[in-house]
Amino acid sequence: MKLTRKKTSLAILATFIFALALVISNCRPHIPKNNRAPLASCTVSQDAFNSWFEKGQAGFVTPANSLNPDPPLNSDCNFYIWAWRDFLWLTSPHKGGFVFSAPPFFDKVGDTLIQYTGHRHLRVRGGKLGAPGQAGGGDVLMTQDSSLVYYAIHTNDVFACFVKGKISKALAGNDFPTQRNQLDSIVEYARSEGEEIADSNTLAIELKSSWVKASAVSDPGKYLSIEADVPTYVPNGENTLWTWDGTTYHPENLVLVGFHLVGSAKGHPEMIWATFEHVANGPDGTYDFTNTDHKPVTSTFQENIQARTDWVFTRNGSTEGECNKVHMALALNRKNIVAKSNQTISPSTTYRGNPWGSLQDTDPENNTLILSLNDNIQKMLPANDVRKNYFLVGAIWTKDGKFPYENDISPYDTAFFKGSKFLLNMTMETYFQGKSNSMSCFSCHNLSKGQPGVDLSHIYDSIQVVDLPGGFHP
Repeated sequence: MKLTRKKTSLAILATFIFALALVISNCRPHIPKNNRAPLASCTVSQDAFNSWFEKGQAGFVTPANSLNPDPPLNSDCNFYIWAWRDFLWLTSPHKGGFVFSAPPFFDKVGDTLIQYTGHRHLRVRGGKLGAPGQAGGGDVLMTQDSSLVYYAIHTNDVFACFVKGKISKALAGNDFPTQRNQLDSIVEYARSEGEEIADSNTLAIELKSSWVKASAVSDPGKYLSIEADVPTYVPNGENTLWTWDGTTYHPENLVLVGFHLVGSAKGHPEMIWATFEHVANGPDGTYDFTNTDHKPVTSTFQENIQARTDWVFTRNGSTEGECNKVHMALALNRKNIVAKSNQTISPSTTYRGNPWGSLQDTDPENNTLILSLNDNIQKMLPANDVRKNYFLVGAIWTKDGKFPYENDISPYDTAFFKGSKFLLNMTMETYFQGKSNSMSCFSCHNLSKGQPGVDLSHIYDSIQVVDLPGGFHP
């Protein structure tokens, strides 16, 4: 069945490819060298890790149970384990693509949630509230090889059916589900519409992914990849304006460089906000951690930038002061790209200014937890699993699952937020990094008094159409 507020016609073709590539078996991305490995303060046992994988399905990981989490969400480490397991599930091979790229997942296209059976059209914007470019202002990011970054937004079937039920006024409640009775109402409503929700215990999930041309990276085989259509831009002679007619696309092979994973969980209607990146995106700024000898260690920006010479977004030899300067943004028409004053449409040089979601030179305990778990998971993944090349940047949630209100953000109440308190993704919030002591996911995703919890999602209110094809199944 299909519920619409206006007639929508979409003809889009999609082909996703799960790329597996051999990586060096002793490669440990984002782990400091020179015997400065992190203290193993957050780990998953080999037996527990093995239990995540579906027997008989190579590379397929089962999702975390967000309704009754195991391990329970009673420590920062366990939140990070939840994020890693769901990332591996969402990027598992499925129906010729990935779990998150095929039914029962949806993509947000304009005001519509739709399941793709054809080719995606990606643009240089994420679709949040129709806003262009990156979050918070429409800035446009480009690789050192001058490939634009393209974005897509996805949700699972629990999220989609909840929204559809709210549009039709068949469902009550103003928060995303965290309890059995809330979930049961959504499942029952879906069945009344002829739908069977898959993996309902994952609760509500919203995702944002960022992509660049495969030709812009040194080894595309070490990335998750898709085939999609992207806008065809025409530059002016001064390279200060790229125009797009709004209809002309061309096919590209794209690779995944960033991934936001947001989900409700038991006791956390504000949702857990986690983010992942590819190891070759760019270097970290200076950060502190504890090593295996229980001694404090500082990993400096200059050490980090020298770790490789094929950074995707960072010019070799860059200084910290040169990084994260905006060169261009999308125009108000949401189509054209316009250079900033005294700039051209060109690559900036970029670094991760809030490594592990911490301000530089702060929170070594949290940094160590994430470094430890990344090392632990990456070593246990099979040698030919391309997901070894991705890492958890961090995750943020609130104390006791309370909703973040504006007065918690300004002034920024660090006691209220848990985990990576200044979490940003290098490919999605590029130009907010390393410049402010008050920026994180909740700097934008917060509520005014009286607002419903669902408004923490910036796509919820903009969805007018939920296109359920009928009878989607696991």
